[in-house]
Amino acid sequence: MKIFIVYDSKFGNNKRIAERLSDYFKDDNEVRIEYAKEISPKELGAEDIDLLIFGGPLRMGNPSFTIRRWAKKVAKILKKQNKTLPKTAVWGSHARNDPDTPEKFSWNASKEKWNVILKQFPADNKPSDVIGFTVKPDTLAGPLEEGWENIVKDFVEVIKNL
Repeated sequence: MKIFIVYDSKFGNNKRIAERLSDYFKDDNEVRIEYAKEISPKELGAEDIDLLIFGGPLRMGNPSFTIRRWAKKVAKILKKQNKTLPKTAVWGSHARNDPDTPEKFSWNASKEKWNVILKQFPADNKPSDVIGFTVKPDTLAGPLEEGWENIVKDFVEVIKNL
């Protein structure tokens, strides 16, 4: 199986998530991890991919401009080519919610924006929801939440069962 994992990351957390995802798929598959700024949507559109997993951080309550723009371009190219990927899955990292977090910056509100990207992406099989990873303390420069590797493992099981 040919798998692409594409991420955006400013502080390295999403790169760590991408690398851990790769660990679960690399045994019997061809896996490529790419930084969204370094892989052209056209290049990805020219590949025969069995699974595309992508994700990144939030910026002001939205998926980062880099990954959002990249995903939209890939989706547009695939649709223009009348291509549908067999499987696609998406993750997002976010700061911890607390009572002082404005609703528009909450993970629930942001997750809906990720889900719009996922739903519009041309793929036969997708999870019903985006997976979220909390970064602590309250800045995205902090470390990933305790137990994040278990979330990756659960995410992989969801993907494998699509």
